[in-house]
Amino acid sequence: MLTPSSHQLFFQTQQHFMPIVHQGNYLRSFHSPPHMRPPLCLQYAIWTVASNGHPKYGCYHDALYRRARQYLDSDELKVCTPP
Repeated sequence: MLTPSSHQLFFQTQQHFMPIVHQGNYLRSFHSPPHMRPPLCLQYAIWTVASNGHPKYGCYHDALYRRARQYLDSDELKVCTPP
């Protein structure tokens, strides 16, 4: 699932439902060095939405959703917890 085709699947089929991610900027940052990549929670959220209802990737939807939530919760704790 974690392939360029999953990104294409999102931008071809799902992006019109929530056009908040610019395809060019997202893909450019995804193929950048690790410290410049999109947050893992965003990557997994995109893969989750792309897999929803897809005949090949639909079986991964729940696992991808749980991982996206895990990364989102982790990122939220980093922001909300004082040093």
